[in-house]
Amino acid sequence: MEDININSRETNASEDELSQPVFLLSQGDGILRVERDHRNMKQIMDDVLVIDSNCIDIGANAGEVLGWIVQRSPKGEHYAFEPLMQFIPHLKAIFPGIKLYQCALSNIVGTSKFCHVVNLSEWSGLRPQPCPIEPVAEEIDVEVNFIDNIIPQEIQIRLMKIDVEGGEYNVIDGAKKTIRRCRPYVIFEHAKLHAFGYGTTPQMLYDLIVEECGLAIFSLDGKGPHSKNTFASKCEEAFVTRYKKHTETNFLARPI
Repeated sequence: MEDININSRETNASEDELSQPVFLLSQGDGILRVERDHRNMKQIMDDVLVIDSNCIDIGANAGEVLGWIVQRSPKGEHYAFEPLMQFIPHLKAIFPGIKLYQCALSNIVGTSKFCHVVNLSEWSGLRPQPCPIEPVAEEIDVEVNFIDNIIPQEIQIRLMKIDVEGGEYNVIDGAKKTIRRCRPYVIFEHAKLHAFGYGTTPQMLYDLIVEECGLAIFSLDGKGPHSKNTFASKCEEAFVTRYKKHTETNFLARPI
């Protein structure tokens, strides 16, 4: 494993953008924003999940969101994906009935370098990104796969959660057949800060979700469906305001 300087790795961000004070983000604002989003995510799950709903958790980390899913759908068939070995024993112990895959998801099969932020594991991903603290990072090798290569055709997926630090475009691209077939509710994160290293934009993600997958994009509180311009504006507002508590980084894609 190779120690790396995550902020020195190549991204599609300009030098001026990368030098902006990401590390000066208001901790209080971030906590309030996350608490709001978590309340809304739980409400969405309350509204759409039943006891045997089947779900997918992409970027399971320590299993917080997976726990909400299993609590609401204990008889469902659930798939969880987490590339970091440090979380695998815990996830296996807490959720023995789920199908757990130690891999990163994208739109290809193979192996890839993965940037593990040791002191902020939830900011780890297939591409480096600016961090809100001075990162201690290492580059590791991980297996890579895609949803359409894993989920059986006979399984109907009700809900997907995607939190992959900027790689959501490739994840959704690799899940198009499953999304078109199942028309699930998809809770996903998208923030300009995270997407720097992937060369993707809100407009590209909107076209993939709406035009190719046939879903509509909403705020987690139910406002929407959003136009492409509105979705892009929300992503830009979050970035330029340094992710203040009123801004949005998590969204819901769903059928209408």
